Amino acid sequence: MISIICSSNRPHLWKEFISNFKNTNKFIEIIFVGPIKPNFKLPQNYTFILSKYKPVQCIAIGIKQAKSPYFLIAADDLFIKKKLNLALYLEKSIQFYKKKQLLSPRYFLNNEDFSEGLKFHPNDDFYLPIFNIFSKEDYTVLEGFDINFIGILYEVDFYLRAIQKLKFKVTFSNLIELHENNQTQNKKGNLSKDLWVTDRRTLEYLWEKKNKKYFRKKMVEPYIFENIDT
Repeated sequence: MISIICSSNRPHLWKEFISNFKNTNKFIEIIFVGPIKPNFKLPQNYTFILSKYKPVQCIAIGIKQAKSPYFLIAADDLFIKKKLNLALYLEKSIQFYKKKQLLSPRYFLNNEDFSEGLKFHPNDDFYLPIFNIFSKEDYTVLEGFDINFIGILYEVDFYLRAIQKLKFKVTFSNLIELHENNQTQNKKGNLSKDLWVTDRRTLEYLWEKKNKKYFRKKMVEPYIFENIDT
């Protein structure tokens, strides 16, 4: 089983979000975490956790509560094309993970392939994954997400550490496609634009490049769950 963690930002889109997974219900659990409750009864294998903390904090709480050995982070405006292949994609993801490969779909914005944008910087010779699985065990080894991020780009910092410390590589899959339409899907409740400047500044501060390799300048500041509410 794979646990899919999703921040509860746009419950008005959840029925469409849930439709992505109708052929994989026996293979997954989905955990919504955040301050906005759903206005309908969630199907079996779906859980809502009330959390009034910042988005990255909510995701960390969801991972802590996940029952599965593997988790996957998804936005609640997710739209998958070729969704009939999703179960196979998840099965392949586990197989690839055991070979230190993070399987990632291609990313489309307004129907245009933006997969080249899945990098820290445009001239990097490696990619960062999206909609990929990760094991809770390795997540703990990497000390999880850094508390200095608010809502976005925490995953860039995390996967830079995964590539650097655990030697993971990203492999693209054509089994499914991840689509976003910023003209219709994100009219309500989109935090990305508001948080981009602050979280990008944090990301650039933490990492520097020397001799074509990235180095983290500070130790990770992980969440201590005894004090998660502070």
